[in-house]
Amino acid sequence: MLPGQSKGEVQAALRRDCREGMSNRALPCQYGVTWSTLNKDLASAWPQPRTTTASTRDLRSGIRSRR
Repeated sequence: MLPGQSKGEVQAALRRDCREGMSNRALPCQYGVTWSTLNKDLASAWPQPRTTTASTRDLRSGIRSRR
């Protein structure tokens, strides 16, 4: 990601440059993202939801979260 850009701005720039004809190999190099991130961003205009992790209190008490 370029400094000073949010994730949403980078995703929009990736989609815009792809529409303008930039190659899929050049896009990750220019924006500093991985190939899999590029494919996810081009597949959907909405970012993936954040994953949730077990809370610290659950870990301390020995209870495992459902997976």
